[in-house]
Amino acid sequence: SAEILYDSQNVITCEVVKKGYFLTFDFIDFHEESYHLRRNESNEGDRESLIQRAVELKQKGWAYRAIAKEVLGDENKQGTISKWLKKRSVSIPNGNSGNSGNAL
Repeated sequence: SAEILYDSQNVITCEVVKKGYFLTFDFIDFHEESYHLRRNESNEGDRESLIQRAVELKQKGWAYRAIAKEVLGDENKQGTISKWLKKRSVSIPNGNSGNSGNAL
């Protein structure tokens, strides 16, 4: 039987490096798998308050882009705002499609 060298307790960590015209992997170290997994830095209560704020702003007629910048700090996250609002079935006032609106 073969010995297991790499498992969830022993995952290789490399850095992608450009050498000439080629991308290569340079060995850094070994870590546990949990070291590489994304950690959720906010708890569910914080997320819920962000969603509620997005709902309030949309009901005031704000655009998705403006809401994303206000709530998430990144206007390019308007897809996240759209997803949240669709789950909440938020109605859009005055037939506004969400592509325009007040930022403040």
